[in-house]
Amino acid sequence: MAALSSFAKGAARSGAAGGRLPYQDKCLDFRPLSLPRLRALALRDELAACHEQTGNLYRRQRLLGCGQPVPGGMDTWTYQCGLGECPLCYRRRAYRKAAEAARMDKELQGGGFTSQMLTITVPDTEADGMAARYTELSKGCSRLYKSKIYARHIEGAARGIEIGMADTGRYHVHIHQLLIFWGGALPEAILPLVQRCFPQGRLYPSEPLNGVNLSRFAAYVLKLPEGVTAEEWLTIRQVMQRKMPLAFSGLLRRANRASRKNRPAKRKTQ
Repeated sequence: MAALSSFAKGAARSGAAGGRLPYQDKCLDFRPLSLPRLRALALRDELAACHEQTGNLYRRQRLLGCGQPVPGGMDTWTYQCGLGECPLCYRRRAYRKAAEAARMDKELQGGGFTSQMLTITVPDTEADGMAARYTELSKGCSRLYKSKIYARHIEGAARGIEIGMADTGRYHVHIHQLLIFWGGALPEAILPLVQRCFPQGRLYPSEPLNGVNLSRFAAYVLKLPEGVTAEEWLTIRQVMQRKMPLAFSGLLRRANRASRKNRPAKRKTQ
């Protein structure tokens, strides 16, 4: 059996002991915890050096210019390179996603919902098998969301497919699902359904909690992987095709649309 990453081992211990999974300990204002700017800058410089070694000077120059003031612009204007591997651009997009999650928490506050996080892990893989693992988890989500049993019991979900480095030195591809439902306990039919939708995965359920807790879930899912090198980060972002690892469905998608409509208009500057 393939070795589990440190997170999978921790999830197994938490599930067995009935403890809290790590995402519950994230602060609502998670900027200093999950995406410190100095760490993103250090990874950006490593990526620039990597591009220089491979002769891709154009991408190197764009990366090094990211975050620099725009000549002739306002004091708050900074250049954004928009490259899929740029950790600074990833950081900005993650903050926007986190802001969406915070607004959705307010929209759903007092709704009487219960939330529960499920983590599904698959065996660690080398770089050439990472895309297949990612596709496998994406298809499992599609099967789950299309199920009549799921539609009958689950109001909505947030999901995050993460790729990190395992203790084995291989890539660890796994998914977190935050399920939103009525009542104090997850319906009995859901866990067997999830296992059928992810036949190669191992399932780790957390304890159900009152409320949605989406802000903390977003903080956990959107973090930069620990100890990742520039080469590993490039591979991860290529497999993810520049996508952010957080998506919403059902009730949460509708709440996201409603929160956008209620968002204050941006102030125009001269």
